[in-house]
Amino acid sequence: MMDNRVRESILNMIRDAVPVQTIVARVEGCDLTRGVCDVVSMDDEDYTLYDVRLQAIARGGTGGITIVPVVGSFVLVSMVRNIPQSGYISCYSDVEKIHWNNDDGITLEISDKLRLNGDKHGGMVILQKLVEKINALEQAMNTHVHSGVTTGSGSTAVATPPPIDGITQLEDLENKNVTHG
Repeated sequence: MMDNRVRESILNMIRDAVPVQTIVARVEGCDLTRGVCDVVSMDDEDYTLYDVRLQAIARGGTGGITIVPVVGSFVLVSMVRNIPQSGYISCYSDVEKIHWNNDDGITLEISDKLRLNGDKHGGMVILQKLVEKINALEQAMNTHVHSGVTTGSGSTAVATPPPIDGITQLEDLENKNVTHG
C-alpha cells in the first residue's frame, strides 16, 4: 500500500521515460454537474483517482458528448503525459447514459429513453396508429348520411359536407429523418 503522494512523486521523476498510461479502474461515483467521476485502480485498490473527466477534451462552452458510466462498472482511464490530474475515461464497460449538446441548445440524451431537446412535449407520435384513426374519421365522414332530419319546411334535404379527397397515407405525415421504436 503506497501513499498517493509517494506514488505521484515517483511518477513525476520518471514521467518522460514512461509511455502514455492507461489504467483499468472501477467507477466509484460521478458528479455530472462538474463532468467528472472518481475511480479506483484495479491494479492497486488503495489508489483512487479523483475528478477523472467524463469528456476527453476539457473545453469552454456547454457543447460536447458526455458518456456517463454506471457506478461500479469498469473503465479505462487514460492520462495525458501520465499526469493523473489529466485523466479521462477512454473506454466503458457499462454506460448509464449518453448526453450530447451543442452551444445552440440542441440536446440529445440516450438512457432508458431517447430525449430530443428534453421531454416537455411528451412522446413521439406512433404514426401508424394516427393514420388508422384519421382514415377511420375520413371513412365515416365520406359515408355519413343525414337521415330523418327535417328542416322548417318539412323537407328532408340537408346539405352534406363535400367528401374528403383521398385517404391519408403514412407518407403524408412521416418525417423519415427522425424515427423511433
